[in-house]
Amino acid sequence: MKMKSTVLIILFIVVSLSGSILAGGGGHQHHLGVFAGVTNNIDAELSDFSLGVDYEYFLPFAQHKLGVGIIGDLVFADHKEYLAMGGIFYHATPSFKLVIGNGIAVAEHEVHSDDAYIDGHNSLAKKSSANEEDVKTEWVSHHVLRIGGGYDFHVGYFSITPTFNYDLIDGHGYAVYGLTFGVGF
Repeated sequence: MKMKSTVLIILFIVVSLSGSILAGGGGHQHHLGVFAGVTNNIDAELSDFSLGVDYEYFLPFAQHKLGVGIIGDLVFADHKEYLAMGGIFYHATPSFKLVIGNGIAVAEHEVHSDDAYIDGHNSLAKKSSANEEDVKTEWVSHHVLRIGGGYDFHVGYFSITPTFNYDLIDGHGYAVYGLTFGVGF
């Protein structure tokens, strides 16, 4: 799994540094993207498929360099994890962008009658000897901070964006990477 992660990170860097290949894009006030990729729990070296969505509104006074919006992700781990954030997007060039997100992560946790947790973060998992009927599920939330970036390849109003983000959730690091397919309007 480490090799796969390393290859994807190298691919992201090469694409980011290669310059814009496709022309077009720009001029719109709104951008909507759909993300498909991987969330890698760095501490536990576990990777899970992830889907997401983001919406960005370009601030009119910022000459298409600054936007605000919302970000939502769904991580398909042994349990589902939902992330919701407000985001600030900075476009250093028409194609290269940075993002900072701040919000909440909500995950299922199994609670055993003897108060032992199987935590939603795989790196913290502890198994209990409790019986199946002694297990209950509850939802627990944590603060999430995201720092990341991407490189937009534009085709008219459409974009394909390799992205890489680092999420900090409850003191644990997660690498989130994949492709975002977007449209400006």
